[in-house]
Amino acid sequence: MNKDYEWVSKCLRGIARALVAVILLPFYWPKATGNLKGPKEEGCILIANHHSLLDPILMTYFFKSTRLNFVAKAELFRIPVIGRFLRAFHSIPLDRNASDIKASKTILSEIKAGKMVGIFLQGTRVKLHEASKEQPHASILYYAIRRRIPVIHVSIDPRYHLFGRPRFLFGDPIRYLVNDKVALDKTEQDKVAREVMRLIYERVELPYEYDGWEENRLFYNQRIKTVPISERESL
Repeated sequence: MNKDYEWVSKCLRGIARALVAVILLPFYWPKATGNLKGPKEEGCILIANHHSLLDPILMTYFFKSTRLNFVAKAELFRIPVIGRFLRAFHSIPLDRNASDIKASKTILSEIKAGKMVGIFLQGTRVKLHEASKEQPHASILYYAIRRRIPVIHVSIDPRYHLFGRPRFLFGDPIRYLVNDKVALDKTEQDKVAREVMRLIYERVELPYEYDGWEENRLFYNQRIKTVPISERESL
C-alpha cells in the first residue's frame, strides 16, 4: 500500500476512534469482556450476531488489532466519506449478489494473508425477537471447519439506548473439527451454523429457540468438536 495513503488511513482511524470515545461511549456505556487477542501467526474469523450498524464500529473499537477487517456491502464503498473510512479500516467489499461460494473465497483469501475477518453469519441486521427465524449463512463457517481456521465467537447484547450498556463478549480462539472426519452435507452444515448462532446468543443470555433446535444441538454435540488455541499461539 502507498505510504502516503496509509498515513491518511491511520489518521482517519484515529479520528474514528476519537469520535466513538466522545460520542458513543458516553451515550451507550458499552462494555467489552473476554479475550481481546487473536491468533498470533495466522488469520481467523470473528463471528458475531448482528442487530445494529454500531455492532462493527464498537467491535473494532474494543478489538484494537489492525489485522481486524470487516466485510461490508460493496455499494457502501461508493459513498465518498463512508467509503474512505471503510478503506481506512481495510474493510472488505462484498457484492451481496455474489454466491456464497464466491463470497467465501474472497474472505478466505484475506484470512490466508493473516487477517482477522469479522463476519455476521446472519448476513444483515436482524431484530432481536426475529433472530432465530433467519437461517445463518453456513458456507464460510464450513470452510473454517474444513480448513481448521481459528474462529472467535463474539456475543453482542444489543441494548442500544441511553445508558443501555450494550455488551460485547469476546470468546477464546478455537478450531472446529468434525469428529468422524466425514464431510457434512448442506443440511448438516445449516444445522451446525444454527447451533453456533444459538451458542453465541446463549453466552449473553439471549433467547434463540426455533423448531428443531434441540435436535440440532444433539447433532452438533455428536459431530463437532471445538479445540482451544493455546495461549502461546495468541497475541
